[in-house]
Amino acid sequence: MDGLLPRYAASDDPVLAHKARLLTAAPVATPTAGLQEGSEEAEALRGRIATSPMARALLSGRERDGTIRTHPYKKWQGPHWTLVSLALIDYPPGDRSLLPMMEQVYAWLLAREIPGRRTPAGQESRARFCASMEANAIWYSIRLGLDDERTAQLARTLIRWQWPDGPANRERTALLARRYVWGPGGGRVSVW
Repeated sequence: MDGLLPRYAASDDPVLAHKARLLTAAPVATPTAGLQEGSEEAEALRGRIATSPMARALLSGRERDGTIRTHPYKKWQGPHWTLVSLALIDYPPGDRSLLPMMEQVYAWLLAREIPGRRTPAGQESRARFCASMEANAIWYSIRLGLDDERTAQLARTLIRWQWPDGPANRERTALLARRYVWGPGGGRVSVW
């Protein structure tokens, strides 16, 4: 591992160089390692990610209007996954050319009504729902500098859907009606 980080830190690929230099907590045996996130040098390197081969490949499916003509959630190809991937490679924030894809995602997520249709028997007031799509959209909209009031709306929706007893909502047992608190070490303790 000692040889990999310095090699990646010196890479011509800004995605690899940026990630490796941020991962190096203390400077290693090269002058290219040990960046502090948010520093002028780190931000300059992050800016180069926008023109990297990886970013160009991720964005290659866009139409002239900036959209990707597929369902937003199409695995690894739709706008949702494209924006997730861009945020993961530390694509620089504020690129307004990404807004058409963000619009596609907002239109899709804010039109969804899954929680009203999928509820456990006897617990119709509780939504049974995986919120990873909304959570990812909140994260990448902020990370990519594309957040607006709809980002906050997604967050409010997740809060509204959240069950009072937290992650126990995934279990399909009679225990669903019980209340829990989380004890030391992450163990669940029944309150009643």
